[in-house]
Amino acid sequence: MKEIEERIEGSFLSSFFSEFLKNSAHFPLTNLFLEALTEDPREYFLEPDPYTLLGCALVQSFVLTKLKNKNPFYLFLGNFTGVSIYALVEASLEGAKFFQQPQHHAYFYFSLFIALFQFFREKNFAGGRSFFEIGENVIRTLIPLAMYALFEAKGKPFLKSLPEFFTDPAHIFLSLVICLLGILIGFSEAQNSRAKQLLQDLATKLKNYSSWSLGKQVLSAAVSDESIFQIKRVNRSIVFLDIRGFTKWSEKESPENVVEMLNRYYREAEKVLGNYKILKMKYTADEIMIVFENINEAALAALELREKLNSHLAKVNLTVGGGIHCGAVVEGLIGSEDHKIFDVMGDTVNTAKRLCESAKGNEIMISADFVELSEGRAFATAGREVVLKGKEKTHMIFPLEKFFAD
Repeated sequence: MKEIEERIEGSFLSSFFSEFLKNSAHFPLTNLFLEALTEDPREYFLEPDPYTLLGCALVQSFVLTKLKNKNPFYLFLGNFTGVSIYALVEASLEGAKFFQQPQHHAYFYFSLFIALFQFFREKNFAGGRSFFEIGENVIRTLIPLAMYALFEAKGKPFLKSLPEFFTDPAHIFLSLVICLLGILIGFSEAQNSRAKQLLQDLATKLKNYSSWSLGKQVLSAAVSDESIFQIKRVNRSIVFLDIRGFTKWSEKESPENVVEMLNRYYREAEKVLGNYKILKMKYTADEIMIVFENINEAALAALELREKLNSHLAKVNLTVGGGIHCGAVVEGLIGSEDHKIFDVMGDTVNTAKRLCESAKGNEIMISADFVELSEGRAFATAGREVVLKGKEKTHMIFPLEKFFAD
């Protein structure tokens, strides 16, 4: 299901580049241009500074992408990755001089404010997720304005030069426009985030609903290859399981108790089947039908299901029985133009069901064909000759006890 998850949430690589372009690279790249323009560019790019800045942005992007959907406090700390690495590397090269440069202070403060806004956004503090998302974007758009102020105030103490910066009407105009753009970008980002979240929630629900009908393996394959739904003749292994004595037991129980027991029964089955590659699973009252691609998975899953389900059903003095058969089926989307279902049909399915009906409690019945196809891997006890419902001839069927995988 990995491909489906990536399409819903985005791959790690796409999330990484999104984080780099939308957040982590903003201050480092702006600072890089500032330092390159205030120094000799030819000498500046021969020094480690620009490459350290770029490396900080890349490492922070990696860290924040890894922390995506984690605890908001980790997200808060992750926003200090870039500035921390930059301070450690540059301070070791420049010494105390590093801490005297205002752009380095600015790197820390912008990281702090962005970290705070992201933290409160993810915590949905006071229900103001959109407010903090807008504020975060405004803070980010102020980075070039702040660096422009530092560029003009080069050589002056920062606190004294800031009031002077705003005595120029052009600077006031520039500041107002940048703040307005930040607000507009923030509104747009908030709207996009809400729409994306709604789509992700809807896609996740549709994925879950579809997997109930199709099976996770089929659904995952169908995302990249719709031809999987075409009607075709294939070989499959079919397992049927149902509860012995269920009808008699359910007559004495309330409908609520019956449904509750069945839901627990299904959950136990799904815990087991989560370890196997199943193509389709279908519930019909107490009956479970499972479609497998190969004989190994079918036999091993059926034996494990027998053990786990019988242990569960022992609480209500019931047992499970089952049948397995392998062979050709017709598989694909079956139905009308308005309603279709992915299903398998054919004599193989019918035979597996009849084998299940012939099983006693705690038995998994297999056919002589299954024994032959297993090539000695199936260990079964003495068989018995029965007439399967809907069949004219008698068949030898065997209780499967063990199966030796390849």
